[in-house]
Amino acid sequence: MSGWRMVMLCHLETRLASEARHRQLRSAIAAQTTLIRAYQSLTYDKLVNVESLERGGSRNYYHCDRLRLESFDSEFYRTSARTFNAVYFQTDTVFDAAGLDATDEHCGALTQEQRDESDNSYFQHTYKRKFPFDFAHACGMLKRTLSVHLREDQQLYDGIEDPGSIVAIKFRVSTRLKIGKDASVLLRVINRQYREDDRMVVVWRTFAEGEEGAFAGMHADELGWCVVSGDERSSVLRLYACYMPMNFMNEVVSDGAVLAKRFADMVVEASTSNCDEIAGSLEKFLLNDQKSHD
Repeated sequence: MSGWRMVMLCHLETRLASEARHRQLRSAIAAQTTLIRAYQSLTYDKLVNVESLERGGSRNYYHCDRLRLESFDSEFYRTSARTFNAVYFQTDTVFDAAGLDATDEHCGALTQEQRDESDNSYFQHTYKRKFPFDFAHACGMLKRTLSVHLREDQQLYDGIEDPGSIVAIKFRVSTRLKIGKDASVLLRVINRQYREDDRMVVVWRTFAEGEEGAFAGMHADELGWCVVSGDERSSVLRLYACYMPMNFMNEVVSDGAVLAKRFADMVVEASTSNCDEIAGSLEKFLLNDQKSHD
């Protein structure tokens, strides 16, 4: 199976899961609407209590929705973990197609919007950076970086098998849009490390879900590879990620296209910033470790 076919199959798998997730949310909303209407049918002399119930019900709904997300978290993380071996085997094919050669001198980062055969928009991000540290040292520090690179607002998922090589987290990013609306995105990320004799490979999946507000009904899937290789004198970090936005909004919204574009930009920005932070943390760990041994 070609690397690009693997990417598309992974995105298709996530899209089907997203559609199921969207149907689940719509069913939950419909059930909540029925419950609210039942509250409203109570007699007028209990209006104060009804209003309290409605407010409490709304809070409980959001709380229960978050609790239901825990089962979705487990499903996403475990399903992704099962696909990682197949994704890992496509590393060379994907990097060759993206032109990420470890031997040339070109370094830097680039994010581009592309179109697939069905004219669907997706984004691809490439990154390459060199470090003046030996390969074995860089691999050890990258493993450490991935295990400690957690922000205060990130939730570590500890229900995954093989915690020594797999890290799964969930975090939220929020923004205030120019149109005056608040919006937030929940990101679930899982990565797995593979150590070879002459390189270390990290593969990951990210599922981005627009929460209640301007981004409700929007999702994005990300599939990525990171490779560290080198010798006794230096190391090279190469990265490739593919982001596929998905929009399940059924409502006709005048600014829907603008919101979809802002959602995609926000997801890409969050992911690429995270990649940059990991590379920066890796370099910092390497420099600090070198100083401690000088």
